[in-house]
Amino acid sequence: MAKPYTTKNLDDRALAIQSLFKNLSYIEAFEVSARSTALLSDEDFNIGPLPARYVAEDSGHLKTFAESFPENQGWVSEDLLYSLRTVMRSGRPAMAELAHLLVVEPAVQAIAETLASKPVPHQSLLKKTG
Repeated sequence: MAKPYTTKNLDDRALAIQSLFKNLSYIEAFEVSARSTALLSDEDFNIGPLPARYVAEDSGHLKTFAESFPENQGWVSEDLLYSLRTVMRSGRPAMAELAHLLVVEPAVQAIAETLASKPVPHQSLLKKTG
């Protein structure tokens, strides 16, 4: 359940980091579901190959997030949940993959650079959680 934004929540660095990773775990869950649906569909994506290994990688990231943070820690953006549910209900997995390429990848890269003293690839951020 999402916690409301409060000044206390936003000033608590530990809670902010937990919340960041909790939101990323929801994104990973969404990607696993969307990519699994895409692999089972006959839709032509025209945005590049969608190998099954991407689903396996996303599943691995999701497992790492789930093991790293207890369920009751951190808040989740209601806007994020609404957006993820809307895309999943649209029945268009290609849109989920496009959103991943255009929104999720750059966002995780920006988060990694913000948390690090120097720019690092987003894959390093995901590896640091394990």
